[in-house]
Amino acid sequence: MQILHESIAVIKKSFSFYFLNMILLLANVLVGFHTGFNSIMFSALVAITICTYLYDADHASIDMQLMDNIIILSILIPTAFLWFQHGHPTRIYAGFILLWALGLYILHRLINIKDTVTRISSPVTKVAPILTKPTDYAGSILAFLASYGHFIFNMEWAMLVLL
Repeated sequence: MQILHESIAVIKKSFSFYFLNMILLLANVLVGFHTGFNSIMFSALVAITICTYLYDADHASIDMQLMDNIIILSILIPTAFLWFQHGHPTRIYAGFILLWALGLYILHRLINIKDTVTRISSPVTKVAPILTKPTDYAGSILAFLASYGHFIFNMEWAMLVLL
């Protein structure tokens, strides 16, 4: 677990969020090109264009919240097109994935636990902290599941189910 934590720290230091968003969008362009669904490819290209414009305009004080919302829209728009092209069972499965992501996001905002554990603790040799303060760990798990990366993962998963 410590190796995973250290590798995530190296990725956070080495790559910016802008770069990671661009990799995701380029992957969507390639997926759209390979599968022949132009809505995926063109929405990703439009998002790349807008995000590049925002980055070039003022990369010192870039609004990452706006860029993240553009990324979310670039995934939701082709998902909506694919939603109406498929049958009932596939729609239900993709809908449950989207509801899961949105439900976790809303639940985290409603509960809004302030004292969450955000670091990897020492090796798990004792269970006492989990038993004494389970809300700390539950809040950390909820914060992870409601994070931006997990939300994007679930939306991409729903889009791939519809492919």
